[in-house]
Amino acid sequence: MSTSKSNTYVGIDASITSTAVCIEQDGIDRYLCFTTAPKLNGWMKFLEPVVDFTLVHYDYPKDYSESECYKLVNYSKTATAITTILPDCATIGMEAYSQSSDAGHLIDLVTIGTFIRMGILAAGWDLNLYAPMTMKKQTCRIAYNKWDVKKKVWRNMEEVAGGSFKKHEMLKAMLDSNIKSSLSDILRERSSDILSLKAIPKPIDDLVDAFWAKEIAKQTLQSKISSDT
Repeated sequence: MSTSKSNTYVGIDASITSTAVCIEQDGIDRYLCFTTAPKLNGWMKFLEPVVDFTLVHYDYPKDYSESECYKLVNYSKTATAITTILPDCATIGMEAYSQSSDAGHLIDLVTIGTFIRMGILAAGWDLNLYAPMTMKKQTCRIAYNKWDVKKKVWRNMEEVAGGSFKKHEMLKAMLDSNIKSSLSDILRERSSDILSLKAIPKPIDDLVDAFWAKEIAKQTLQSKISSDT
């Protein structure tokens, strides 16, 4: 990781259906989402005041070979659209690929995620990749700073260990933290409704993950700079 000073931080959560981007520049955050939804649904309309949505349409051919080639061309186009809007000299955080069985279309996710990473590296930006478990633990540490000395794990206020965080805990950590964010401000308006759902609806879950990828990259870099000075 580069230790050059930066005031621009980006978090990206790659997804086939709703890639989310969180950009913090000079202390001001903004959010983007590239979604394959045919139109903005209820939750997207609710988030419109703070999230800039781009509708992406994939018309997959029925033939297997044609479909696989189509993905390479069009996922690359989407990745380019994402990387070209990123500010220069940014410090960027992304979650590494999960190999769990519930990861969905993992191969397709790896494809579009790799295109995004290649674009970032080609631009010469500072890219930081975090294992899913690291993302969860660091989220818990940043939001709660509650260390279980006996078990040697970070915990939230409900005593859930950071390594066991799921989408609900990731969202709650964002809402519980003292980190200023336009996204958390608007989500607090409907937090009880959202958290009561069995699954955190898209694209909220992806936007929250992008927020934490940005925040972990930011705090990691700042800690590194502080230790080197």
